[in-house]
This record gives sequence, C-alpha cells and structure tokens, in this order.
Amino acid sequence: MTTAFTVLGMHKSGTTLLSQMLHASGIGMIEAADNRSYDEGNHFERQATNDLNKELLDCGRANSLRVIAPYVAGKDHTSRLLTARGIASTIAAQGDDWGFKDPRSCLTHRFWAEALPDLKVICVYRPASSVRRHYTVGKPLALDRGLRALRAWHVYNAAMLDAYEATPAPRRMMLEYETLMRDDAELRRLEAFVGRPVTDSRRPALNRRASIIGGREKLERAVLKLAYGLDVTALEARLAATLAAERG
Repeated sequence: MTTAFTVLGMHKSGTTLLSQMLHASGIGMIEAADNRSYDEGNHFERQATNDLNKELLDCGRANSLRVIAPYVAGKDHTSRLLTARGIASTIAAQGDDWGFKDPRSCLTHRFWAEALPDLKVICVYRPASSVRRHYTVGKPLALDRGLRALRAWHVYNAAMLDAYEATPAPRRMMLEYETLMRDDAELRRLEAFVGRPVTDSRRPALNRRASIIGGREKLERAVLKLAYGLDVTALEARLAATLAAERG
C-alpha cells in the first residue's frame, strides 16, 4: 500500500526545497529524473498534477500573483475526479510512496482531498515580508507589485490553513521555512511524518531572513485589510499559533 503526499504552500515559501528533499528520499515527486537547477526551471513539480491544477483553475500560464481564485466544482467535476484518481492509480502501481507539489494546490486542495481521501498534507509557510521581498527587490518598478504579493500571500496561506484544519491530525503537518532551514529538530519532525530518513538538501547560507516591515509594506497591509478584508498580520499569528500547537 503506497502513501501519497502533497506539499502545500505559497510561491517562494520552500515548497520546492521540500519536494526536492522528499524526492531524494525515495518519495517520487516528479515523473522522471531532472538534473536542471531551480534557476533553470526545475521546481520539482509533477507534470500530470500540475497540468490538472491549471485545468481546474483555468489559469494557463498566468502570472502566479494573478492566480488567486479557488477551484469551484462545475459540470466537469466528476470526470476530473476520475482523471485525478487515474493519475494516482498509475503512479501507485509502481509500488512506491509518491507525491506532488504545486503552490496552486492550495487553491484546489478540496478537489484533491475528495479525489484522494487518504492524501497526507505537508504545509509550509514563510513570513509575508520574505515572500514580498522576492517579488519586489530587484524587480522592474511596479507600484502595486508589493500589494499583489501580499494579497496572494494571504489568499494562498489562508487556503493552506483551511486545508490543514480540514485534514485529520495524523495526516497533516505544518512547517515554517525559515525555522526548518536552521533547526534540525524540524527535519526530524518531517522524517517522523513521512516515516523515513529525509535527505538534507538545505543550504542555510542562502536563507534570507525577513526584512523589517517598512513604511510601504505597512501601508500595503493596511490597504489590504481595509479594501479586501485581508489581515496579513492576523493570519501570520494564526499560522504561528498552529505551528506552536503542533510542535507542542
């Protein structure tokens, strides 16, 4: 009996690192060997599940910050469930534990949970300021880029937290990327969850900690809360409390 895992998290939050480590540890996360680096486009995403997520969200090659609407079941829902189960059955027939990672799975998790009721969920988050930094520092000037990054951060992480809370405790775990990068105890927790030693692919020297929240980001957070009802600071607190409760 094989076990299926999904890695959930916002873009730029450590999902690729987790998928890479799981794949190197014998949990197949992609269809075939891919020797490209992250910068060359290897994000350790299974093509079949990635393509189905794009179909579910009808998002094509849209920019990640603009894909924020969750999957809504339509007339093709049943046939898509059969497709997902067919993908899982084909992979499971190989006899090994397997998984898939795609940040968009935060927006489609209810579909995957229905298709694969025994799916195990690994959630990873990163402070909003760190994610915003990836989308703004060194990028072409765009007045709303930081605002869009924070909005997407809230949408994805709120959906991830919903998925976590909807999953029974034995089949879920929560990680915070920057803690994972510096704390071996978090790696041990991951190993206990997946039931095997995990190849350590962390490179702590590359971990850029969240910068101080500047005036512009404070304004963006206030706009999101006032205009959209999205409270980034409150969601960060909920995620931290969830992680603390899980760690005991």
